[in-house]
Amino acid sequence: MRNSQIRLSPSLRSARDFPRFSEISEDDAALVPFLPFSSLLARGADARAFLHGQCTSDLAALPENEAQHSAWCSAQGRVLANFFLYALPKETASGENFRLFMPDDLTETVRSRLSRYLLRAQATLEEETELAHFGLIGRAAVRKGCAALEILLPAILPPLAVHHADGISLLALPDNRRFVLSAPKEKLSRFYAAISAALPVFEAELWSRLDIESGFPWITAATADRFVPQMLNLEELGALSFTKGCYPGQEVVARAQYLGEVKRRLYRLEGRARDVRALMPGSALLSPDDPEHDAGHILSLQPQAKATRESQEHDAAVIALAVARVALAHALYPGADEAAQPFSAAALYPSPNA
Repeated sequence: MRNSQIRLSPSLRSARDFPRFSEISEDDAALVPFLPFSSLLARGADARAFLHGQCTSDLAALPENEAQHSAWCSAQGRVLANFFLYALPKETASGENFRLFMPDDLTETVRSRLSRYLLRAQATLEEETELAHFGLIGRAAVRKGCAALEILLPAILPPLAVHHADGISLLALPDNRRFVLSAPKEKLSRFYAAISAALPVFEAELWSRLDIESGFPWITAATADRFVPQMLNLEELGALSFTKGCYPGQEVVARAQYLGEVKRRLYRLEGRARDVRALMPGSALLSPDDPEHDAGHILSLQPQAKATRESQEHDAAVIALAVARVALAHALYPGADEAAQPFSAAALYPSPNA
């Protein structure tokens, strides 16, 4: 991973030792250093207009000190990336800066492909390689983290709020229990030395497991350009605007919303897997009701909380997010494991009768 300048404690705690998302209490607090995420910086006089014309969210309505969940689609309406997007403090009177926070394995691809559409726009797009991103779980962790960085924390930090101070940004995630601290690596090096003594420090797999348990899907390199936004529940997660006007794939997305039936949707799966290592993002799911075709695909997967270390590779209890065919979600199996039991699937999209 590119964020390698800070020496981490050898005693990182395992994700299996932290409570499930639904069981996190006011007293739970944790630090997850070096999240597997990176960020792009869009800057210039036309940065807002450019991103507004490419992203699925409405940047014209983006308030100051607030983030949006957004996505970038292909012309066919399939999601190439999803990200949190927010404005940074202005450096000049004529330009704006925006940060796009996304999975680490997509940033360079998105930067390269999205830059092709800049054309004559007075804007640039670059990767923020000098930054690192740390995760804080629980408001107690935020208070201790900000104290270590000598940042005055606002009295209220609601979901999707962004607080900026001295080159550091703190983003409150929509689940209201997790926060992303983005700062230059040199500053976070000093921060880590101070805060790791005050908070339990967990491996990055914990962050992924909490994303799964909270029902938040991330597109990665292995799953890009496969799903329209509604298959990922992005309309419910605030990433789609149906009033902003055109963006790549907008007609396909609108038809799926108003005229079509979305036959694949987002599910949280729980069950056992005989070989966890074979279930990577993008892995196929099968169903005995239609064995000739895939029934879905894994987005992300982690061992369950409290799973033993020995069970994390063989015959493990796992939890996953997947996009699956609605008609087959009752009987989903790991594609390469004929002897496995079916996963239990919980739908994460709203009922059409709700």
